[in-house]
Amino acid sequence: MSYGLQVWDAKGNLTLDISSRITRIHSQVSVPKLIAAASKAIAVTGIIDDGTWGCLVPEFIGGEQVRVSYEITSGYITFTADRGNIVPAFKASIIRF
Repeated sequence: MSYGLQVWDAKGNLTLDISSRITRIHSQVSVPKLIAAASKAIAVTGIIDDGTWGCLVPEFIGGEQVRVSYEITSGYITFTADRGNIVPAFKASIIRF
C-alpha cells in the first residue's frame, strides 16, 4: 500500500503531490495580520531553500479566502499578503519532505 499526500484545488487541478516521499511537520508558526502587500519574515530553525521544505497555509479563515504567498530562504519563511487584501492572523505548518 502506498502512502503520501495529494491536494487538488477547487477546479480539480493537482496542486501538491508528495506521494513519493514521507512528509513531516517540522513546526507551526503564528503569522500576524497582513494588510495589502505587507510581508512578515519569521525565523524557522534549520529551514533552507533546497526544495525539501514547504508550508501548509489555511485556505479559508472566518469564511474568507486566504490570499497569501510565502517564500523560503535560509533561516526564514516570509509571508506576503496579495495586493489589496487583508489577511487575518493565522497559523501555518512548516513541512519537510
